[in-house]
Amino acid sequence: MKTLRTPEGPGVSRPQSYGKWPHGATSTDAAVSFYENVLDSHSRQTYPLKTVLDKIPSCFWGERVDALRSETDPIKQDRLKKALPGVTFSGTFDRRNKDSCTAFTGLVTLDFDAKDNTGDREALLKNIVQTAKTHKSTLAAFISPRGEGAKILVLTDATIDTYPAAYQFVKAEYESLTGCVA
Repeated sequence: MKTLRTPEGPGVSRPQSYGKWPHGATSTDAAVSFYENVLDSHSRQTYPLKTVLDKIPSCFWGERVDALRSETDPIKQDRLKKALPGVTFSGTFDRRNKDSCTAFTGLVTLDFDAKDNTGDREALLKNIVQTAKTHKSTLAAFISPRGEGAKILVLTDATIDTYPAAYQFVKAEYESLTGCVA
């Protein structure tokens, strides 16, 4: 895996999968903030990024995600989604805002929503995930909890200050790669 060098970032390292990151940590010990639900703005827990990523394909939250995906009432579905735990993949935060960042990972998180793109939802999302995984800087790609979008985690050389520019750069790169709008 390679760090996606962004125009305004320092562009230092070229890590292997679960190897060195541009900010000196390894991906196995890089920490992320974990929130009880989407409305919780004070992080009380941090976990290694690898731990959180390993729980996604293992369906650790499977029952809750299944309930969310099978609910047809949009109001109930929204309530179930807001009850799911939240993660700030870009680092650890005392509160969910830039000024409260205590450690930054350099990860850019992209959201691709099926409603913003054309085609069969299931095939579209599967294609986005599979295509994103072919990019050398993709750390993870998976279907979102609601099942109506895809999340892509991209390893970059961004700092907290260069993140907005890095996000736009990565977004354009992956939109070009997938042929879809993020």
